[in-house]
Amino acid sequence: MNKDDFIKIYCTQYKILEDKIIDLSEYITIDPLNYPTFSLQLNTLFILICSELDSLAGEFCKIINEDEKNVHGIINKIDIIVTRYPNLRNCCVTTKYPYTKISLVPFTKFEANTHSWWSDYNDVKHNRAEKDENGRYNGIPL
Repeated sequence: MNKDDFIKIYCTQYKILEDKIIDLSEYITIDPLNYPTFSLQLNTLFILICSELDSLAGEFCKIINEDEKNVHGIINKIDIIVTRYPNLRNCCVTTKYPYTKISLVPFTKFEANTHSWWSDYNDVKHNRAEKDENGRYNGIPL
């Protein structure tokens, strides 16, 4: 896949996910006070976004290095990308007005054996029938 096709395919999907977050923000304001909020819609978006990141990282690895055609595991993919772009670990995403300004640095602690949002994703994806430390099923509002 060339760079232009990569941008077309992944930017289109990104825009769809971004629109879904903006739509959802009409009901759940993006604010630290709402971090404990959970719903099936949030659960679905979380799975979609993380899955998209995994696919994106795999394709990006192929663009960076043709020898990296079958990289398995998000940690390995991110390591390949960070080797090429070391500042990725410091990249910050900030919400825009009218929301509370929230800055996130999603790849800061993205390493093996480190609890992160990716661990939460895997719990929701693979361990929904197990309960978390609060006695709730992973990602399911029961």
